[in-house]
Amino acid sequence: MVSISAFPPRRDQPMNSFASTLRLRAACLSTTRSMRIRAIQLSAVDGIDTSISGPQVLAVGVLALHLKPEDGVFFYSTENDYATCDTSAAGDVISTHPEHGAVSIDLVPFSHSFVPSSSQGRSHWRRKPFLCLDKDKALLYDMPNLLATALHRPDIATRPLQDCVKEVFRPDLELPTLSPVNGYVYLFAGPDSYKIGMSVDPARRLIEVSRQVGADLEIIHQVPSNDALRSEVLLHRKYAHARLRGEWFNLTQDEVEEFRQMTTLNH
Repeated sequence: MVSISAFPPRRDQPMNSFASTLRLRAACLSTTRSMRIRAIQLSAVDGIDTSISGPQVLAVGVLALHLKPEDGVFFYSTENDYATCDTSAAGDVISTHPEHGAVSIDLVPFSHSFVPSSSQGRSHWRRKPFLCLDKDKALLYDMPNLLATALHRPDIATRPLQDCVKEVFRPDLELPTLSPVNGYVYLFAGPDSYKIGMSVDPARRLIEVSRQVGADLEIIHQVPSNDALRSEVLLHRKYAHARLRGEWFNLTQDEVEEFRQMTTLNH
């Protein structure tokens, strides 16, 4: 935990009003009262004290670039491979300090168990230590009401929720990736077009896509990447002029050969 003295209150300002001042400052700068809700693994944040209530300044690295004032957070751990995710604290982001890789959070001890709704959901909780839930999932887990109850702030329950689906499938390329995935960007050839996608197992993905489209596809090339989703988005942007639909493109033979020449895509 970053010492709160790194962002100290004035000498004439009591600590219990420090959070209020930060919140007022953040509200003045904020252009919207919508919020995102994140479930953050305790092991991903050093020095957090979940036993005390009040403002804490936490060292969170690049996560500080992805949070904004009034976002909600739950801190959790698991002892059964994410069959349940057990929270020990909840909080409301007061302000962010990206230059220090830190955020100010109004934090309270809070005990609750989230049960991932499916095997795919469980995989998301396992793979993403800073999981940003989409609107439907946040409501399914009743997170706005739980956050409002934990912080004794009824207004939180009525804040508009900002959907995080875009963050999952179309990340902001201006920001560092929070949880980069090692994998591959592939080029599949179909009967009349090419598919550009990402996977940790392109051979298995080839079988899945062939079954979905009802045709035998051919794998033309696969490129290893230390941030496969970012690489996929960048390539989709590069070949946007040839996009037919979704991940399918009408590439020229020169463009196919250009793809073949790629060896690694690291960021």
